[in-house]
Amino acid sequence: MSAKFLMVIDDSPTICHILESALGRQGYQVRSFLEPLLALRALFVTGEVPLPDLLFVNLVLPRMNGFQVIQLLRNYPQSKYIPIIVITRRDGLVDHLKARLVGANEYVTKPFKIQDIVELARRYT
Repeated sequence: MSAKFLMVIDDSPTICHILESALGRQGYQVRSFLEPLLALRALFVTGEVPLPDLLFVNLVLPRMNGFQVIQLLRNYPQSKYIPIIVITRRDGLVDHLKARLVGANEYVTKPFKIQDIVELARRYT
């Protein structure tokens, strides 16, 4: 069986590196994008990456926020059921509710524990 493919969309190179390293050590293939439009292009236009088995997305992103990314993915039949985990510094109730309403499966606030991320990856893949 091939490794599960996970995608990270976060504008922090540090967060991307941490998630790639930690999840890669668990046997996952991980691809990060700093820009949501580049991630969406790689998924739906160029086919550069396969649909992920799990997506981690930040809410605060350049040119398009995480809510918009989730909403867009939920509107396409091929990506409608991809589990999506929000990872963000925003900890307000409104953000939590809005993330759930647009289709996020989980909400994790920064700073996070790597073990929590690994457990979520295991749960959803």
